[in-house]
Amino acid sequence: MAFTDSFLIQTAVQVFMGARPEILIFIFAIFAHALLFKGLRLPLKPKRSDNDTQSKATSDENATQREVEVSNPFRSPEVIELEQQQATQLRKLVSEQRLDEALAALESYPRKTVFLYNAILDACIENQDEKAARRIMDKAIAAGMTDVVTHNMIVKLHCQKGDVHGAEQAMQDMRSSGTPPNGVTYNELLDGIIRTEPQRAWAIVDDMRANRCAPTGVTCSTLLKGVGKGSKATDLDRVLQLLTQIDDDADEVLFGSIIEACVRTGRTDLLCQQLKRHRWRRRVLVTDVHTFGSLIRAYGVVADIDAAWDTWRQMRANKILPTSITLGCMVEALASNDQVQAAYDLMRDCFNNEEIRPVVNSVVCCSVLKGFCNERKFDRAFALYEEMLAEKIEISIVCFNVLVDTCVRSSEMGRIEGLLKAMTNQGIEPNVITYSTILKGYCLDGRLDKAFKILEDMKKSTQVSPDEITYNTLIDGCARNCLWDRGMLLLKEMEDAGVQPSNFTLAVLVKLANRSKRFEQAFELCKDLSQTYNFRLNVHVYNNLMQACTGSNQMQRALKIFGDVFENGIQPDSRSYTILLRGCVSHGMRHDAAGLLRAAFGLRGAHVQVGKFKPSLLRPKGGLSPNIVCEILEGIAKQCGDQALAQLLFNDLRQVPGSRLDQKVLHFLSR
Repeated sequence: MAFTDSFLIQTAVQVFMGARPEILIFIFAIFAHALLFKGLRLPLKPKRSDNDTQSKATSDENATQREVEVSNPFRSPEVIELEQQQATQLRKLVSEQRLDEALAALESYPRKTVFLYNAILDACIENQDEKAARRIMDKAIAAGMTDVVTHNMIVKLHCQKGDVHGAEQAMQDMRSSGTPPNGVTYNELLDGIIRTEPQRAWAIVDDMRANRCAPTGVTCSTLLKGVGKGSKATDLDRVLQLLTQIDDDADEVLFGSIIEACVRTGRTDLLCQQLKRHRWRRRVLVTDVHTFGSLIRAYGVVADIDAAWDTWRQMRANKILPTSITLGCMVEALASNDQVQAAYDLMRDCFNNEEIRPVVNSVVCCSVLKGFCNERKFDRAFALYEEMLAEKIEISIVCFNVLVDTCVRSSEMGRIEGLLKAMTNQGIEPNVITYSTILKGYCLDGRLDKAFKILEDMKKSTQVSPDEITYNTLIDGCARNCLWDRGMLLLKEMEDAGVQPSNFTLAVLVKLANRSKRFEQAFELCKDLSQTYNFRLNVHVYNNLMQACTGSNQMQRALKIFGDVFENGIQPDSRSYTILLRGCVSHGMRHDAAGLLRAAFGLRGAHVQVGKFKPSLLRPKGGLSPNIVCEILEGIAKQCGDQALAQLLFNDLRQVPGSRLDQKVLHFLSR
């Protein structure tokens, strides 16, 4: 049945002459159907006049036709499939370094689209062929075949090369061509900025917002890459705050990035919050082996070994094979939390599993080695070394250094030569850590002749040079043996070699001066070196100076140095108080000892040297142990003969929250 204009008019008349509502709705449906399928549509664009049409050049007509073809989302499946095949062919030619053939193939296609140009460009970028990429970009621009994806790939290319300024210029060119940057553009640029100029990252985010591109989860993941030990304390909080302002749900990649950033920055407070939320709510489904590794590592950092095991078992239950990194995270979590035997057992289980055995490597074994060494189970460490040889595990320089350290700690210096020979057989050169550790062992054994021979070997080597640790270790060896002149020669040699002394160097020099009865030279060295190399003394240097004063019967000078510690904005530690408290008791200065104890616990009546400072600033890092407090109170009561003062101090100290003094101190007072 044909719908003519007269039919439509007759239908309308009948409707308005009293048709029922149901019929009205039906007739309207027929009318709408006629409009849609009989070409009675309004034109989307006004028709051009004949004069306008004739004024356009042929090239413009072709460009318009291409634009329609490219932007048309209703291409048939056959056309889409053909384009996919053509794109695959072009990519293959580019990957085989046959760019000219790819361009020739593109020219032979009857339909040339932005999609095909982008396929060639993307292949060039994947091959990191900047010259070819620029050539394709020029051709795409000349053919009018560019879109936002094209420009984004050029931005990506510059960022891959570390050329952030080139990426920014590409973004400017993008704007000039009439294509505004989108979120992908900014995220690509941000990724390059994070790797080269991380201090500019938030400026890019601000520019992104100013251009109405809302940050996404990808933006936050990229920002988190730049959060590390050198970042500002507020950077991580700022990213997490940004996350609360975006609509994206946290995915696995973003969740892993948050966890890793918390670990890198040492923010265990935020890490615990994230882990607790994940463990009890399971808002993010973890399926990737790398995310499992990050989770296990994080649980190890917060010492939640039960959760680490749960995560490991969940990964294995999902039939996900661990990588060497994931296994290393689990073994390290166990070994660093006093479960070295469990770490060893897991490593052996993996050795016995044919599927997992290939991922057991030197890094995994090294974590167990370090665990045995830290627990002073030296025989187990050497036995594991033999197992590694039997299992044909390639032993790294890090493993050898742990074994050398094990020899030093266990006073088994006779094993050193065998380890050095094994390193040579495997083509591994000792590094500065190897030499410095051996030096330390010889110094501890009092075999300075051997230690200095190692120093000479290092100076002859083309691979390593003595560093600050090397010289500090030798100077400490001289201090142990009261070799003042030899220690001073080492200091001069150190400076001549361009190795700058530090506070650690000063600490061992003060120790050397004290043991060599060169008391005044200790203060001269501190003044000269700190001024020459422009650094402030730290608490360890001050502690050694106070130790030198107490050993030279100059308690008032020691107490004055203690006041200088606070004047220079340095917080004392437990050793600072221990040195002075013991010195005061041994010299019968019971009231000074009482004033120092009060200062350590933030009580009124602190010692005159530090009484002007706020009580909260006087407390030592980590507090004083009950054993030291008990020792000092007993010294005041017995050695100084003032039981009443000791009792008064005890009564005051036991009122301090968390002092933990009751049982230990009551025991000695009741004797």
